[in-house]
Amino acid sequence: ITMEGKLHTNTTAVHGGARKDDCFGAINEPIYMTSNYRIPTDGTPVDWSGIHSNIYQRNRNPNQMVLQDKLCALTGAEDGAVFASGVAALAAVLTTMLNSGDHAIVSEVCYSATNLLFREYLPKKYGVEVTRETLPFRHVRWIVKTPKPVDKLRLTSTTAPAIDRSGRDVLLFENDWSIRLAMENNEGLELAETADRTEADLME
Repeated sequence: ITMEGKLHTNTTAVHGGARKDDCFGAINEPIYMTSNYRIPTDGTPVDWSGIHSNIYQRNRNPNQMVLQDKLCALTGAEDGAVFASGVAALAAVLTTMLNSGDHAIVSEVCYSATNLLFREYLPKKYGVEVTRETLPFRHVRWIVKTPKPVDKLRLTSTTAPAIDRSGRDVLLFENDWSIRLAMENNEGLELAETADRTEADLME
């Protein structure tokens, strides 16, 4: 434990997310090798595709919940979700956030299954217009504080200002050098690698 009373990273990696074992008293969470779980026998309705109770391993299971909580404890996140693949995670985000008629601009250079998601499923099944471009940007920074209007900042020619879905100003950078130059040329500029979640974000 640190002087501030926080657990060290190694300790959190071992014990973070662990749940109390009322059945056998295990200190560390065991690995559950079952695919099915006991369902109510008192007539309580069962949500067979739900994620709030253990019904079937694919929907929700103790191992998954412990891993999610452990990752949140290690990163300081409010909540999290784990997926079987990166494409599954990406599809979950996109189909949740995008609506029919929306327009998404994505990179042409991406994993083949991700390309299929952009090329086939989003346009044809969900009605999302997709423009695929070769984007040069490698870094995104949210503007926390700026000494002048964003369009007046001294930036490299390849740095692009943008606005995220919550209306916050962001800067898209091609490389680390562009970030350093932006900080040096704009005294008082404060950037963040992540954005604070707004009340509107939490309600969605």
